[in-house]
Order: sequence, then C-alpha cells, then structure tokens
Amino acid sequence: MTATHTDILKFRKPALGDQGWDVDINDNTNITEVVLSAISKGNYVKNSLIPSDGGGLQVDYTAGSVYVNGVSHDVSASNKTCTDNIMNWLYVNSSGVMQISTSIPTGEFVPIAFIDCSSSGIDRIATLTPRLSAGLAESEANTNITSLGGLTTPLSVEQGGIGVSTLMEKGVLVGNGTGGVQATAAGSDGQVLTANPSGNPTFQDPVSEVGDAAVSQAKLKTSTGGTSVLGTGWISYNLPGGEYGYYFLIKSDSGGLSFAKNTDSGASSTSYASPIKLKQNVAGKYTHLQQRYVTSSGEVFWIFFLRDSSTRKILAVWAAPDHPSFGNGGKPVIVFQPFNDVVWNAEKNCYALDGNNVEIIVSNPSKKQVAMMLALRDVDNDSIPDRCMMQVILQDYLIDDDSTPIWPTTPVTVGLPNDYEAMPYGSAIDPVKKVIPRPAGILCKSLIYKDS
Repeated sequence: MTATHTDILKFRKPALGDQGWDVDINDNTNITEVVLSAISKGNYVKNSLIPSDGGGLQVDYTAGSVYVNGVSHDVSASNKTCTDNIMNWLYVNSSGVMQISTSIPTGEFVPIAFIDCSSSGIDRIATLTPRLSAGLAESEANTNITSLGGLTTPLSVEQGGIGVSTLMEKGVLVGNGTGGVQATAAGSDGQVLTANPSGNPTFQDPVSEVGDAAVSQAKLKTSTGGTSVLGTGWISYNLPGGEYGYYFLIKSDSGGLSFAKNTDSGASSTSYASPIKLKQNVAGKYTHLQQRYVTSSGEVFWIFFLRDSSTRKILAVWAAPDHPSFGNGGKPVIVFQPFNDVVWNAEKNCYALDGNNVEIIVSNPSKKQVAMMLALRDVDNDSIPDRCMMQVILQDYLIDDDSTPIWPTTPVTVGLPNDYEAMPYGSAIDPVKKVIPRPAGILCKSLIYKDS
C-alpha cells in the first residue's frame, strides 16, 4: 500500500470499537517522550533530512545536518530498510550516523521519523524533524537567535556585548576600545570619580568646593576667614577678605592678651593689600582674628600654616574659603601666601622669618572636613564662648607630614568684577577666576583629626 505521511501528531482516542486503544495511546506517548528527550539535551536537526517512502520497506532521506552531543554533523542522502509488521525509529546517533531500529533510541540522538510498517511495506511516516528545527538557535554562527537563555560565552563589544562575564561590584564601567568593558574599584563615601590621563579614572577625595559650583549662577554672599598668631612677636598678615572685608574681630586664648595693629609706617608693596599685625603678650598663647567679607566664590578652602622648621611648632595659621590673593590685588603670582614678613632664603633654599628657618604648609580640606570643622566650633555651654575656625584647626587637627595630596588645579575666584558695586541688587556675579600656581618651596599636606 502507498504510505501516508504526516508531521502532525495528536493525542486522540481510538476509533469506536477499536480493541487496541491502549496501543495507540502508548505509541503517541513514546513519540512525545523521544522528541522531548532530544530537545532537552540540545540535540536538533539543523536543516533538511526529510524522510520519504522509497518503495517496499525502504525509507529514503535527503541530505542534511544535525547538532548532537555538542557536535555538528553532516549526513549524506541515503536510505534504510525497515523491519516489517512493527514500528521503526529513524534517527541520527551521537556519532552523526543515521540509524534505524525497532527499539526506542536512548542516550544522545536526533530523531528523524517514526515509521509504521506492514508485511508488504511502509504504511505511515511521521516526520519528527520540523519539531526539532523550528525556532532553535545554533551554538555556532547563526542568524536565528531569539533567546540568550543558553548563552555561556560573553558577547564581545563588536557584537554589542561587554566582553566579560563579571564586573566589579559598585564600580563604574569604563570603555576599553574593542576589548572587554572594564570597571573601576568602588569608591568610598564622599569620593568623586577623577580623570587619570595615564589610565582609567579612579575615585579620589574631592578638592573642597565650598559654596556654588557654578558661581555665575550665585548671588553675592559673605564668608568668614581668620588668622592666628603664637607668642609675643609681631607677625604681619594680609586679611582674608582684603578690600571686600568688614572690620575684623580679635580674641585671645584664655590667660593671654591680644594685640593687633596696622602695618608699620610705610608700605613697600606695589600692589594694594590689607596687612595687619598680631601678637600675644604671653608666650605659648594664640591671638585669633576673624573677618567677614563679601564674596561669590568658595571653590577651594585654603589653610596656610607657618611652622618653625626645627621645632615643628605652628607659629601662625591663616584659613579662608578663598585664596590670599582674593581682595588683595587678585594676582596669585604676587600674593601667593598670606605672611608678609616671611621671605625666601635663596642661600638655604627655604623660607625665613626674622632670620629663622620656617615652613609654609598649605592644606585644602575636603568639603566634608570643612563641614565638620564648622560644626566643631559650637560649644554647648552658654558660659563658654564658641571656638573660632582657627582654634578648631589648632586644637583638633594635626598636619599629616606623610601625606602627598595633589595641589588644587580648579580655577578659583581671586576678585570680583570692577563694576560689581554698580550692578542692581540681587544680580548674578561673574567673578574673576584663575588657577593658582604652586609656589616654590611651599608644602602641600593633608590634615588628620586627632580623635579619628
């Protein structure tokens, strides 16, 4: 008889009166289990291998290819001879060889067809290949990927992936050309991502930005700076606010007596400045000066220490959210530090004050550190005065001589435009900004909180 062919298998009840209903059900169940077994193992027909009736008990099949047990195989067109009066399984084994058997295939295989034979020939052929080839992606080069559920190799950057299977937790992704995406180390609280010309960016402690980052959008405000002097010798400073400052305030450490005066008669400076001289009448005590001034800046906080080179004793401190050149001529090459009586000793290659070797140390605390310093000024006792910024610095912090912080490269405000006073109240101010060059001989150090 002529064989019928179908690629649609259905569970259905046998015809009315059929005494072999259990055989039909079992046959359908076996076919389903065989197909699902192959699919679950990732074995499938890649193309063709279509079976057909070759006459008598011969089943023909076209050439094609399969993927079985992790390997791709090409199968040539040929034929197989079925066993009569029983159901036959046509399949490709794990070696890529076409087989026919009356037993259900096991292990690694790809089913091709289920063939029902009588004594005289093939009655029916159920083609199984469409159920294994439709919609499946190959593990090799392919164009039919619809899901990445089984993908184990990271997609390269050229393929639209990132080229790696893991990334640093909480890191920031960094491009790497056609290579796999890289990630920075995780940053700590308060750090900012900083460019590195020789490599990937890294998280660093920020240079303090006290006030508005976009100064052109800020309106005029006031800030406070201060100075402190140790001992009984006069030391001359430029006031923090310069020409933009209000009248200063002074106070003494407990048990001392403070003195302040303008510069001695005569002025050798060719640039306008605001010098003031301070001293104590008691050795070991500090005189503190504080001045409020008009500003629209505060990009970097500046602390200048004057320290005896031999004893490491701090002789004076100057601290403000603006550079000493702000309000004092606006030229940081001329006014690069606040201590007027300190001179450069070229012979000894160091700074000197009254013939003694001294060091000028600059510290630029972070925004977080400045906020902490400001909070530490408050004394929770109405019978005790609050501390000033300089007292907090001198009493609660140490200079970290082992530190090597980077000199600030952020442009900072060194003055206000000449016509700012004529501008309507509330106008936005575009201050004059410059990058402060690092002077020769000045040290740059970090501060350590004593209780940390």
